[in-house]
Amino acid sequence: VAVLAQYDNKPIYHVQTENKTVSLMINVYQGEEYVKKYLELFSKENIKATFFLGGCWAAKNKELVKEIYDAGHEIGNHGYNHKLHTKLNSQDSKNEMMRTNSLIKQITGKSCFLFAPPSGDVNSTVVLDAQKCGMVTVMWSADTIDWRDQDKEKIYNRVERNLKPGTLILMHPTKATLEALPEIILLIKAKGYNALTVGEHLK
Repeated sequence: VAVLAQYDNKPIYHVQTENKTVSLMINVYQGEEYVKKYLELFSKENIKATFFLGGCWAAKNKELVKEIYDAGHEIGNHGYNHKLHTKLNSQDSKNEMMRTNSLIKQITGKSCFLFAPPSGDVNSTVVLDAQKCGMVTVMWSADTIDWRDQDKEKIYNRVERNLKPGTLILMHPTKATLEALPEIILLIKAKGYNALTVGEHLK
């Protein structure tokens, strides 16, 4: 895949573009109720996002995985058991990735080509292991830190101050983020940005 070659051997923190485009990325290991509400909001606002799914979560929520996919969102790989991949040997790391890919392909008919390491735990070996599994490694350029700070103002401000062409905005399915999201979407649109999936962004 041309995209893989372009991002050889390094994780993607930011997309190099002059277009006013950003990506909303949601890393999911829990929060089924908020995922559903995100889907409703994205549908209303005509936004497409990239959901990085943990395999153990996807296994328990197959219908919801299908719902995300059928709504036109992109699905990425977030490992299987939220392990720190730099602490695993290469075989175990690849097994985590492939197990998740296999499950997502079984549910949606499509494999992932994007990998977001759990906890942002990455080194060159993890990037190489992901490449061997046919994926590029995606990090972020705007971290809402919403898993720690359940504060919609902080979440919004972290997006606002990092908003520029090619920004990858990381969030999780939490109550505070759901409260902040309508304002974040309003901000993105008001500043003339389009929200693309990460895959669309990399084309």
